[in-house]
Amino acid sequence: MSQVRAGGAYVELTARSAQFLKGLEAAQKRLKSFGASTRLVGTKLTGLGVAAAAPVGASLAVYTSFDDAIRAAGAAANATGATLESLRNKAKHLGATTSFSASEVASLMTELGRAGFSPKQIEEMTGAVMNLARATGTDATDSSGIMSATIRQFSLEATDAVRVSDRLTAAANMSFNSVESLGEALQYAGPVAADANMSLEETLKLTILLDRYGDSLLRFHSTPINKQNITAPKT
Repeated sequence: MSQVRAGGAYVELTARSAQFLKGLEAAQKRLKSFGASTRLVGTKLTGLGVAAAAPVGASLAVYTSFDDAIRAAGAAANATGATLESLRNKAKHLGATTSFSASEVASLMTELGRAGFSPKQIEEMTGAVMNLARATGTDATDSSGIMSATIRQFSLEATDAVRVSDRLTAAANMSFNSVESLGEALQYAGPVAADANMSLEETLKLTILLDRYGDSLLRFHSTPINKQNITAPKT
């Protein structure tokens, strides 16, 4: 298995790792552009601050927005009757007890529904998505999209949502400027990793190394590998 040894800059590069790096050569160009894209995060956070200062008189619009949002979530997840009411109650509860509004919760539920998750799965996953968004300062709807794509790419289940949230949070905080950048990287890394039969954890480790060392790691795929332990370039 590919792994990064704690306390050292070593990578145990197997045939699967080499295949992964070769497949990511095309992704390298996109990785270089992540810095510009992540500057949008500050703008989004500023927008949230402005929204928080909006007049209280806009409350009616907020309620209307929530009703529209939860209906959209129900439509995306094919939830009607009791299942729609359950989603509504869940969103209201989380909106009242967390830093997210009920409308934001409903919007992330919509994204999960569009990804093909059932109403029950959505309720199970919502907390993990919110944790991911809160821990990385990412929009909740964007976090749900990244969560959904990761679960699908690695053939995981809705019950793995907490594990995925923890792994993405750690990886984003270790190397990438935002979980959005990491999510974009995984759009390329996921299919390659699937072909190499690599786990989410293995893929994240190598993706972090690619972000850190770039060209040096990609050069490994074009030269014969005569030993397992290869010293990664120093920062």
